[in-house]
Amino acid sequence: QNLQVYAIGRRVEYFDQPTVRQIVRDAEDDDYRMSSFILGVVKSDTFQMMRSESSADTPAGSLGDDESYGQPSL
Repeated sequence: QNLQVYAIGRRVEYFDQPTVRQIVRDAEDDDYRMSSFILGVVKSDTFQMMRSESSADTPAGSLGDDESYGQPSL
């Protein structure tokens, strides 16, 4: 659960509990290895949706703007 909180950047809510339980059940099959928990979180819909939402918020051209690279802000 704490790994999920860190990954999605917010508290785990009641509607996240089925996902958390599924991640734990899947990790059980792999002897609760840390890599199983990490893969479970990364493959979860909650994490995938969070990543795509933050990408949609990035304005075009804001990354790689070479004119101001390394220049102090005024």
